[in-house]
Amino acid sequence: MEYDINSIYADLANQHQHIRTLLRDLKECDHVHLVPMLEELNTVLGDHFSREMRAGGFYEAIGAKAVEHRNEVQLLERDHILLRSSFRGLLARAKLASDASEPELLKEVAEVAECLYDHERRENQMVEALFRK
Repeated sequence: MEYDINSIYADLANQHQHIRTLLRDLKECDHVHLVPMLEELNTVLGDHFSREMRAGGFYEAIGAKAVEHRNEVQLLERDHILLRSSFRGLLARAKLASDASEPELLKEVAEVAECLYDHERRENQMVEALFRK
């Protein structure tokens, strides 16, 4: 199967830009806006990760291009599960949070956001290494 990596990458880049905007807004929000922001991010991430992993998507294109990167791809796929789980857990906690727990919750949101930034960075590095030589 032939993959249009430029189209796949452009779609991925647009999604990553939207996610970065949501993460920036999330980092700056207060508890009042935390729940709706986490709900939106959780929805966007679900769609984004599904698009990356679907037939003909980013991960399939990488797998077809470089079998030697299978371990890296598996780590990125594992990240999807961990990140979704983390954001869903944060959302559940935010719905129950009191003012007293807000600082710790916001700190954890920032930490998980950094993990997502790192995940995105590793994806971009893989694209650069495999397709932008």
